[in-house]
Amino acid sequence: MARRTETCFQEVIIENLDDACIAVDKNGNIKIFNSMATAMFGISTEEAINKKIWDVVKIKELNNLIMDSARNISKSKIEKIVIIGQTTPYLIKIFQALKEDKLYGSIAILRNLSEYAKIEKALSNYVGNLSHELKAPLTAIKGYVETLLEESYFSNPEISRKFLQIINDETNRMTRMIVDLLDATRNENIKENNLSLVSPYKAIIQSVKLFEGLAKQKNIEIEMDVPENISFIMAREDYLRQIFVNILDNAIKFTGIKKSGHIKILGIPDGKKVKFIITDTGIGIPENSIPFVFDRFYRVKDGEASSLGGTGLGLSITKKLVEDISGTIDISSKLGEWTKVTVSFPAGVH
Repeated sequence: MARRTETCFQEVIIENLDDACIAVDKNGNIKIFNSMATAMFGISTEEAINKKIWDVVKIKELNNLIMDSARNISKSKIEKIVIIGQTTPYLIKIFQALKEDKLYGSIAILRNLSEYAKIEKALSNYVGNLSHELKAPLTAIKGYVETLLEESYFSNPEISRKFLQIINDETNRMTRMIVDLLDATRNENIKENNLSLVSPYKAIIQSVKLFEGLAKQKNIEIEMDVPENISFIMAREDYLRQIFVNILDNAIKFTGIKKSGHIKILGIPDGKKVKFIITDTGIGIPENSIPFVFDRFYRVKDGEASSLGGTGLGLSITKKLVEDISGTIDISSKLGEWTKVTVSFPAGVH
């Protein structure tokens, strides 16, 4: 009975692996062929069992590796990347079925590396982009600091102030990049972190104050139409504030390109929900980019927006925070004219 139970557990484990699993005896007869192997080679488990490996897996290099391991005691694991089909890379791990120095055959695990390759490529591209983005402000800061250190500028406070303002702006830009990275790598779950009834009105007021100076500098008017007594929501105050900060940061950045503009923040009750609509008169988002704006590391590559840089993390972080408060977020836009961000949360009691 215990033996049957153990065998059952083993079968369940093998069948539910995310990788293809094939086991053969010393004669090349297939003894294990799980569902992932079925999907990979297009033959059912029932048809594959007890057939020769070379009649089912018609990949000479792979068959040679499996059979060499099945017939020759080496006690070493084979690990190799093999291209199956024309372009799909697989990590092949082959273990010998060896007990008390008796070789019964071999077991091959085949893992599709396509997704890993995509992630690695995306990460490589991201690191390259981030390095470029950080290099630009650092170069600017270095240049202006070196200029300020020249004695000829000590007696000109107007130029010195201008240079210091640029240094301050570039430092803030780098800070935002680093904050985005830290937020993106944070693994804590907001639902486990002391949610309480929070005033979204207060969070919006605090967020707007952060950008008052920058908005004035870029000739952008921020209009608020949010009732002070609007319903509270269950959230963490700092996270709710970050949601509005991220949205306003984008609105000001993409409106600032036009040298002037308008941002309106509208807060309205919506049944059992509270809805906030932030509309800007900025450069907008290309229609083909809208479905991807919440993806990590995604940045609009065409038009004026491509010149602004950034990490491509702000909106993905914002969406995660909104969803952790059981809210929703949506973006609509008309290229060259406006962008509208709609955020909705379940209303609380206060």
